[in-house]
Amino acid sequence: AASEVCRSAITYGPILKAGYQAIKAANPEATVGMFGQWLENIDHIRKFFTDLFSHGYGPYMDYLNFHFYNGDRDPSVSHNQIPSFNEWWQTIHSIATQYGFASKPIWVTEVGWAIRPDKNDSIAVTPQQQAQYMQYIMTQAIQSGVIQRVFWFTINYHMQADSIDPPSGPLPAFFTYQNMVRQRPLWR
Repeated sequence: AASEVCRSAITYGPILKAGYQAIKAANPEATVGMFGQWLENIDHIRKFFTDLFSHGYGPYMDYLNFHFYNGDRDPSVSHNQIPSFNEWWQTIHSIATQYGFASKPIWVTEVGWAIRPDKNDSIAVTPQQQAQYMQYIMTQAIQSGVIQRVFWFTINYHMQADSIDPPSGPLPAFFTYQNMVRQRPLWR
């Protein structure tokens, strides 16, 4: 498929390098990261990051990035080829370390669980599971010492199935998020 090409580090690497160099030339202080790697197969994750670093693209990003989605599954458990949250970031960090980039931070630029099926999701979790999974992700990210940012998808996106503050009112995950932000407003 044509979309498979963009999931190759060999294809993406030159784009990353060119974009990084152009942005830094315009503003050396800008923070430039890689795209949100989202394919949830552990073999693909290993191959992608190994290819990215082995072909010399490590210097062309200020942070590594991935989107963590695993359907309706518990993020603390790997499911066949779908890694747990910790396995995913640890795999990325391990490969970066192997190529001399152990201090490269990781951002999770999308994570979330739908509480009802919609046109994009045929599976869902309960609002309580959504809150539990959020608590787990945020706690693990904080404890990692490597993950700098976590962006929840989505806080308030109207009728989106994974919104934590839909028009009907905040869900338990909204209050979990609110409490996490209060406890660690600067995430240090």
